[in-house]
Amino acid sequence: MARERISDLFSAFCIWIVIPLLAISLLFLLVQSGNRLLLVIFPLLAVVFFITKQLN
Repeated sequence: MARERISDLFSAFCIWIVIPLLAISLLFLLVQSGNRLLLVIFPLLAVVFFITKQLN
């Protein structure tokens, strides 16, 4: 029971803290690089990922 609770807390931590921080840092690096192609591809990949998650 305690193991499941720790696992749930770790999952919630990853979903709400780690993943958004990684996304924000990646976005910051893309903006700093000034590469327009990456700035276009990143949102498109996010949209494709969102659509595929909705279909599953």
